[in-house]
Amino acid sequence: MTRVYPPLGLEVRTPRLTLAAATDDRLLQLLPVVRAGVVGSGPLPFDDPMSLYDESPSREWRWLRGIGPVAPG
Repeated sequence: MTRVYPPLGLEVRTPRLTLAAATDDRLLQLLPVVRAGVVGSGPLPFDDPMSLYDESPSREWRWLRGIGPVAPG
């Protein structure tokens, strides 16, 4: 897909961090982290409604829909 839309192949690298476009493969790697959740009991750390507050599997679906369409990588 990067031949059709080159910005999908763009990466910004530093010695400690790489920023890269979201691809289906990368999103699948993140899915277990989203599935595990980041919010426990107690006061909610974020003040806006977001997918991280949903129960699984709604949390994962809402997160993926929030990413928007991703072209095959």
